[in-house]
Amino acid sequence: MDDSGGFGVPPPPPPGAGGPSGLPMAPKRPSEIVGSAFTMFGQYWKDLIGITVLYVGIMVVLISLLVWGIQGVTGNLTGARVAGAVGSVIIIIFAVAMTGAITRLVASELAGQPITVSESLTYGVNHFVPILTIAVLLAAIGLAFNLVGLALDDATDSTALGTLLNLAWLVVSLLLSMAIPSLVIEGIQGTAALERSWGLVLPSFWHALGTFALAYLVVLVGALVAAIFAAGGWLLALLATFALFLFILPFLALVLVQLYVNLRVKSGAITQMSLQEELRRTA
Repeated sequence: MDDSGGFGVPPPPPPGAGGPSGLPMAPKRPSEIVGSAFTMFGQYWKDLIGITVLYVGIMVVLISLLVWGIQGVTGNLTGARVAGAVGSVIIIIFAVAMTGAITRLVASELAGQPITVSESLTYGVNHFVPILTIAVLLAAIGLAFNLVGLALDDATDSTALGTLLNLAWLVVSLLLSMAIPSLVIEGIQGTAALERSWGLVLPSFWHALGTFALAYLVVLVGALVAAIFAAGGWLLALLATFALFLFILPFLALVLVQLYVNLRVKSGAITQMSLQEELRRTA
C-alpha cells in the first residue's frame, strides 16, 4: 500500500529472480528442472492426481481387456506382439490427452495465473480434437516403429538392427516431445506442432536428453518399488500398476512443461507476460 492509502504497483523482480508462481528469468539445468517437477508435484499432488486418476483408470481397464481379448483369440506369440503394440498405442493416446490438461494447469501456474482442476479439464474437453490429433500422430509414429521392429524380428536374428531402431525411436520421440506444450501454450496444431517441437528440442538436444534421463531414473525407482508390491499377487500387481501410473504420468508431464518453458527461456523467446498472453489467446 502506498502513502496515499491506495495500492501501489509492486516493483519488478530483480534479474534472475522468480516467485513461486513466476517464470524464472534464467535457464535451468536438468537437475533443477526435475527438482522443480518434484516440488510442484508435492505442492499440487491432489490436483494432479485428480486429473490423472480418470485417465489412468480407463486406460488400465481398456488395455487389460484388449490384451486379454487379443491373446485369448490368437493364443500365440504374434497375438502377444499385436496386443503389446495396441497397448502401446492406447498408452500414448491417453498419456497425451492427460498431458494436455496437466500442461494447462502447470503453464498457468508458471504464468502466475493459477487455474483449477475443473478449468484444466474443461480446457482438455474443449480442445479434445486438436489434442487427440497430436496423440494419434504420435501413436502412429510409435506404431510404425513397433511394426518395423516386429518385421525385423521375423526377418533376421540380428539384435544390432533392433538396437538401432530403438535408439532411433528414442531420438524421434524426444524431438517430438514438445508437441503438446506447443499446442496448449502457443496454439500450434497438427503436424505444425510436431515441427515446432523438433525446432525447439534440436538446438538443445543434449540438454533435453539429460533432463529426461534424470526423470526416467526417478521413474525407474518407482517401477522397482511397484514391482516389489506386484510380487504379492495379481490384485497387488494391479494396484501397484495403477499407483505407479498415477505418479509417473503427472510427474513426466511436469518435467515436460518445465523443459518446454526452459527451452524457450534459453532462446530468450518468452517472458512471464508473453506466457500470460499466449494462454489468454489459446484459452
